[in-house]
Amino acid sequence: VEDRAGNISEDFLLDVTIDSIPTSATISLLTSSDSGMFDNDNVTNIDQPAFTGTGEVGSAVRLFANGQLVGVAEVQSDASDGVNGDGRGLWEITSEPLDDGVYEFRAQVEDWAGNLANTPAITLEVDTLAPNTPQLDLLPADDSGLSDQDNVTMEGLPTFNMATLDPNTGTHLSPFNLKYRLFVRVD
Repeated sequence: VEDRAGNISEDFLLDVTIDSIPTSATISLLTSSDSGMFDNDNVTNIDQPAFTGTGEVGSAVRLFANGQLVGVAEVQSDASDGVNGDGRGLWEITSEPLDDGVYEFRAQVEDWAGNLANTPAITLEVDTLAPNTPQLDLLPADDSGLSDQDNVTMEGLPTFNMATLDPNTGTHLSPFNLKYRLFVRVD
């Protein structure tokens, strides 16, 4: 600073970092939160699913389900992603409790400079309602007993009808939402 008389103050240096480039971020459902028929079908009976991903170390992470904020975290240390020195780390968020339904999850990662990076979306179905007890019936053609309704047969490979109703009337990710299993118990 110079005043009117020509006096000049000492220099003051300020280091400023300009960072206008958001880094990429990833998201995935933890295998332990995918309780479906398969551990990769994104169908679960867990109403507080957990997600993980990567981002720039120290960044704030916000988890959204259908556009609503359902959890926050911070990207951990550089070594947490298994690659030391790359400036990236892991984050993990457990969602707030969710009602049954299909959700589109997305994480938003904000670095120290305020740059935002959005992850690709993950579609997940939360279904906490067990199906009704199925009806099980031996096909009349396979009921070879004295009556076609006594469930006594000489057939070695009898055929059965099974039916149930799904109490969860919401949308499902798969049209094949139910799987029947038939167990034989010898009395």
